[in-house]
Amino acid sequence: MTPEKIAKIETLFRENFERRGELGASLSIWENGREVISLAGGFADKKKTRAWTAKMPVLVWSCTKAAASACVLHALQREAIPLSIPVSDFWPKFKQGGKEHVTMAQALSHQAGLAALDRSVQALDHEAVAAALAAQVPNWPPGTGHGYHPRTFGPLLDEILRRVDGTSGRLVAIGKPISPFRSGWISGSACRPKSWTRSRRFTRPTQMPRRAAPSFTRRSIQRGR
Repeated sequence: MTPEKIAKIETLFRENFERRGELGASLSIWENGREVISLAGGFADKKKTRAWTAKMPVLVWSCTKAAASACVLHALQREAIPLSIPVSDFWPKFKQGGKEHVTMAQALSHQAGLAALDRSVQALDHEAVAAALAAQVPNWPPGTGHGYHPRTFGPLLDEILRRVDGTSGRLVAIGKPISPFRSGWISGSACRPKSWTRSRRFTRPTQMPRRAAPSFTRRSIQRGR
């Protein structure tokens, strides 16, 4: 990454505070396996008593889909299972509704046609959700198109993971493949009160005047600098 690009990113990051009322944020960019820039600024609480640092834990939502996919991919690689294999080879009831040929690759890439369920189930009842997914007729012919699975992706991959390597527990297994990469990822019931106190609560955005822009820290790690 060139110095010009780094300078542009720093400018845009700063403008997010000065023009758009950002309270606190951090940004890390990696290139060829190395972190080339790390930016952090602002505050971690609405009263502006805690500085936001590059190591500040934050809440995420659909980012868990990528972590869940990493879990499944890690398990498939460990068990030498190809992505082209049908999900039903490990989950026999998944064949219902014409899904017998849905592959692991299609399930992992939002192409399985299971973006929504016809059956009403409690989201926290994993067995009920898994049964509904197994019985569901695809919303479109699997493999013919992509459709985001906002609520069903997690339970779908969780059940596949349980079937492939016996791992159980609301994506707690996210820690297994990601820990070696020191991601600091914590998910679901793996969370502990210590993590809650360290994490940042979300605050409704408000416009912040330029003169009230918070302090800004910069740590550039570009090669040769």
